[in-house]
Amino acid sequence: VMAIGKKAHDYYGRRNMLVGNYTHVFAKLSFDTVREAAEEAMRGFTEGTYDEVVMVYNEFKNVATQVVQAEQLLPLVPTEVPAGTPSANVPDNSIDYIFEPSKEDIIKTLIPQS
Repeated sequence: VMAIGKKAHDYYGRRNMLVGNYTHVFAKLSFDTVREAAEEAMRGFTEGTYDEVVMVYNEFKNVATQVVQAEQLLPLVPTEVPAGTPSANVPDNSIDYIFEPSKEDIIKTLIPQS
């Protein structure tokens, strides 16, 4: 468990289930402070240490109600486009993209020549 927040850190810390200490994130919340935890989660997933990365948090409804939410972040789960959405009615192969630089330049850069 990678706990971000004091209560979660204390709870899972008593059970020896923590990966790292990220309680400092909320002291100065910014992209840079969150990046360290995000990179650790992505690294653990790509190296096979974690099978999945799920973010669990309390969604504030009102003063008396908070709803626990869980969102799977990795592996990515494709979402379905609701019927009636303009892009739902377009076949995948009919969408035309403009690549800059050209497709050929992208391929040459991504695939090294041997």
